Amino acid sequence: MAKTKKSKKPENSKIEKKKVYKIIVSCVIILLLALLSGLVFKKFTVKENRGVDASNESLSFYDSDKCRCIERERLRCNEGFELDLENRLCRNVNGKEVTNVILGCSKYECSGTVYRFNFENETWE
Repeated sequence: MAKTKKSKKPENSKIEKKKVYKIIVSCVIILLLALLSGLVFKKFTVKENRGVDASNESLSFYDSDKCRCIERERLRCNEGFELDLENRLCRNVNGKEVTNVILGCSKYECSGTVYRFNFENETWE
């Protein structure tokens, strides 16, 4: 009878180990699926700001290979939105949607020359 007890213990521990491994593997799979679905959801819900920063500015001096932004203090909005300076927000044309302002570049350094945005007359100097 002593031999049968010893033989049952290894079988029980093997069964318990298999259960633990199944639980761990299933938890990892669930975690990966949740992460993957979160990334997919984020990709479809987040609006991207591609090309907004340089497209609306008149930067005759700007060359992307030679210039870099060294200061961001200009308040700007995406297309279709107007700046509300009092509340520091961007509102769309009909005023129903509100979004955050974009900090546009107010100072560029291009090949050793610094160009600053003049906030009074809204030109580059």
